[in-house]
Amino acid sequence: MYGGFAQGLSIMQIPPLDLKQVEIIKGSSSSLYGSDAIAGIINLISKQPQEKRELTFLVNRTSLAGTDGDVYFSQRWKKFGISFLSANNFQKAKDVNKDGFSDVSKAKTFNIAPTFYYYINPSATLRFGVNGTYDNRKGGYMLVLNQHADSLHQYFEEDISNRFSTQLQFEKQFGENKSLTIKNSVSYFNRGIDETSYTFEGTQKSSYTEAAMNFKFGPQKLVAGINVSGEKFTEDSSNSHLKRDYNYVTTGFFLQDDWKATDKLLLNGGLRTDYQNEFGFFVLPRIAVMYKFTKEFYMRVGSGLGYKLPTIFSTDAEEAGINNIQPLSKNIKPEKSIGANLDFNYKKRLGDENSLTFNQSFFITQINNPLVLDTFSFVNKNKPILTKGFESDVTFASDDWKFYFAYSFVDARRKYYLTQSFVPLTPKNKINIDIIYEKEDNFSVAYEGYYVSSMFRDLDSKTKSYFTNGLIFQKHFKQFDLIANCENLFDVRQTRFENIIIPPITHPSFRAIYAPLDGRVFNVALRIKL
Repeated sequence: MYGGFAQGLSIMQIPPLDLKQVEIIKGSSSSLYGSDAIAGIINLISKQPQEKRELTFLVNRTSLAGTDGDVYFSQRWKKFGISFLSANNFQKAKDVNKDGFSDVSKAKTFNIAPTFYYYINPSATLRFGVNGTYDNRKGGYMLVLNQHADSLHQYFEEDISNRFSTQLQFEKQFGENKSLTIKNSVSYFNRGIDETSYTFEGTQKSSYTEAAMNFKFGPQKLVAGINVSGEKFTEDSSNSHLKRDYNYVTTGFFLQDDWKATDKLLLNGGLRTDYQNEFGFFVLPRIAVMYKFTKEFYMRVGSGLGYKLPTIFSTDAEEAGINNIQPLSKNIKPEKSIGANLDFNYKKRLGDENSLTFNQSFFITQINNPLVLDTFSFVNKNKPILTKGFESDVTFASDDWKFYFAYSFVDARRKYYLTQSFVPLTPKNKINIDIIYEKEDNFSVAYEGYYVSSMFRDLDSKTKSYFTNGLIFQKHFKQFDLIANCENLFDVRQTRFENIIIPPITHPSFRAIYAPLDGRVFNVALRIKL
């Protein structure tokens, strides 16, 4: 629902008040979750209404004049249930480094999402929800944003988008070993881009429908289903005379079998077959194995295929100006991927209050026929993009304390680019540190630190490495929480390392952004639970 023109949804834009849990699935998962789940997925699961009413308000204010106001309500009755989420943000434009340009754009965002539940009987549930979002962001010269533009200072960028979607789901349980799930979602997305020298507007209508059966018999769990997805983009031709509309329809059949062969060995096999109206058939197999050496130590290994349908929409296209991008040629092919992952996991209880968890994972993904912007036209390269690396993380929990450390190494290279093969703005080394102290139902204090190594930039110098850290404090009362947070304690900003503005002043361009621009930010939040 967020591909093609409608892409670019940041995980930070997802309101957390109705979030129940987050699942991270590593490795290629295209056979079950769709063609472009080439290296794993992040699964965000919403809360379900309970008999006990939940009503939560959240108000947040930042030192950069940002304000958030959110509300979440849910309750279940005998036959009906409801949840309601509204999340709203207001942000003033801020020029942090005083160079005349906004480092934080002016923004207004409104989101509303009611969901209704009908409990037909104890084994069947029908759910229907709608979601509407309006987002308006504007940046550029502060003189323009403050309505004091002159003949030299006229540059601005404004992005206005509207999203509206529906979600329909029916679940039916047949005894303990069989269930049916039917899902449907329809989305309307409109976005307008207005800059000093050009305007662009388009609409994308998307749909997704899926029916799946789950079976459990003996040591096996089986899921089989069919899904149909559609993506139709229509451009406002008054701003451009290029014919760049498209209409993709994909029908897929999928099957996955989890087989507990022995107490120590679990086998997972999956297969997806898609028929795409423009590019024909795709067959996506997946295989995964988990082996338990001991109760505390196990290994997982897996591999699978994936693909991504081509469109003109990407970060590079936006930087070049979408109105300049030529229509895709008839010879364009989808990107195809093959990936593999291996990880070792160890979890040990150390007495009643202490535990140690360690994960060591290795991964490799190759993207064939990579779609690359060559000046103003997209082309398929005849050599792949190859990404490989590993990640190590360890968690130690002791009574009220929790310590987390993670290190990742990523080697991402464009095999088609001989002079500078490294994928731009992809750090080789990253370190993450978290230290948390929590007195349950009383208060918690957390420290987080991030190190990011230097990166390559096309036709530009390497970036600097940097380290950012932050502190957050929460105090719990009976019906409300107070939250105080400071991000980027050392006020790390890219504009401290270099000037990101490239002349001329009448029509500036910008160096690629790789580090924070907003610097040190304080915020205070009040969360009320009734």
